[in-house]
Amino acid sequence: MTSRFAFQPPVGGDVVLKSFEGTIFNAHSVILGLASTVFAGMFSGASAADTIELAEDAETISLMLAFIYPVTPPAITTVDQLEKVMICSQKYDIAKMIDLVEKSILPESELIDSDPIRLFRASIKHGFPTLRVLAAQAVSPKHCDVLTPSGIIKIARCFPEASSAIGLIGAQMVRSHMLPRVVSLAVQHPRSNQAHRSSSDNYILYMACRSCWDKSCRPDGRYTPDWVWGWTTTIERRLANDLTHKCEDLFSIICFTDSPRWMGCSDCVSQTLTKRSMFEEWAQGVKKKIEKELKVLDVLYKL
Repeated sequence: MTSRFAFQPPVGGDVVLKSFEGTIFNAHSVILGLASTVFAGMFSGASAADTIELAEDAETISLMLAFIYPVTPPAITTVDQLEKVMICSQKYDIAKMIDLVEKSILPESELIDSDPIRLFRASIKHGFPTLRVLAAQAVSPKHCDVLTPSGIIKIARCFPEASSAIGLIGAQMVRSHMLPRVVSLAVQHPRSNQAHRSSSDNYILYMACRSCWDKSCRPDGRYTPDWVWGWTTTIERRLANDLTHKCEDLFSIICFTDSPRWMGCSDCVSQTLTKRSMFEEWAQGVKKKIEKELKVLDVLYKL
């Protein structure tokens, strides 16, 4: 565990600063007043005997004083410390702290890589433009998951003021990532009513030509009409841009009359056209499976 940073001003201070937990700092009003307009205002109405109680903890005040006094600036080693410096520099209007921090944190710094999402948010909130860019450049898949709903929710919690936009954009990213798997799993190849143990004339009852039936029918009764591959690819491509209700034509027999490019074996298509009810019942089942899988995105639309 990293030890807390501690600093005390040189002896001879004429003003007492007190942290919220009671740590005392004997500081020099002239040095603080020159560095901070806020402190200059505090000292204008205070006597030497007054103790100025601050809301910050001892580490934050130590960091602030170490940046203000003419000593080597402290090395910021944790994200917590850096955020304390950011908040303190803005609250007390200490421009020197902002300048020193932005010059001291380099792109290759482990501090940047440790939690760039948090640093990005803090840099925006507290006005550190250089750190903002460095943090943004450091973000990679190991820092944030943009391919699952839980990952998007985690990011949205870091930026609550933008959670709705993050949910909206994130849902599209997750959906695009999910679609190939979802469609592939949903498109279970058609199945005959019983295991394929009788003659090859069984094809007449289903949605494949005799040749494709003989080549594809499996012991469990599933078979593969030649058009399944093109149909699956077309569904995936269409759903990348539209919701399922806008792709209803693909789940109707009319898809075979409107989309000749992906039909494949014309004999399979001809056989399927005579089995409209069978195809549409099967296709609607595929549609329902896809819609069920995509329901996980609803939580992102509600952010």
